[in-house]
Amino acid sequence: MRNNADARPRRRGEALTGAYRKFKIVVRVNASPLPNQRHHPIHESKMNPSQIFLPPGWRIVRLGAVCEQPQYGYTAPSMRKDTGTKYLRITDIQDSRVNWDFVPYCEIASDERDKYLLNHSDIVFARTGATTGKSFLIGDAPIAVFASYLIRVRPLPDVLLSEYLYAFLQSPDYWTQVEAGKRGGAQPNMNARLLADVVLPLPPLPEQRRIAARLNEIMA
Repeated sequence: MRNNADARPRRRGEALTGAYRKFKIVVRVNASPLPNQRHHPIHESKMNPSQIFLPPGWRIVRLGAVCEQPQYGYTAPSMRKDTGTKYLRITDIQDSRVNWDFVPYCEIASDERDKYLLNHSDIVFARTGATTGKSFLIGDAPIAVFASYLIRVRPLPDVLLSEYLYAFLQSPDYWTQVEAGKRGGAQPNMNARLLADVVLPLPPLPEQRRIAARLNEIMA
């Protein structure tokens, strides 16, 4: 029998997806198409945002236009010896959470560590394997860097809230774009360019804050 702690990550994911739908971040919003026009999901209209019907003040943007340049992680062997720097890998992200007690360490010079240091509100993405495209929002974390099979994105805070972006990353519109952009081979993968080309609906910051506040309320 699963206990309450085991069910918590699943409920958290359901809450994120439900909140995304509730606030109509998906393209099916409270806007009616003009006569003789039809509604286009984001992934169908990637090259023609004018065909997407959004509430006043919302717009369609590329992820790369509202974030710092996506960054690949650090390459190093993991170790159990406490070096003072945790080393976050894809396999450490399970059910939308990380147990930092079990995350290994790595050796990294101080100047390199600054380059790869994870900050609150960073978002990391799996770029290869069965979990390609899955994301994790960094909250309270120890001193840690991220491994090379992850890509880190930092939203521009005066344009895009990390909590809003993370809600979008649970949506069908995001996953349709991931599936379309995955590269073939023995393992599916995506790169920083493909991630930067993801498009999303962007409301004004006050609306993003309301959505983020509602998410925090749901997941409290």
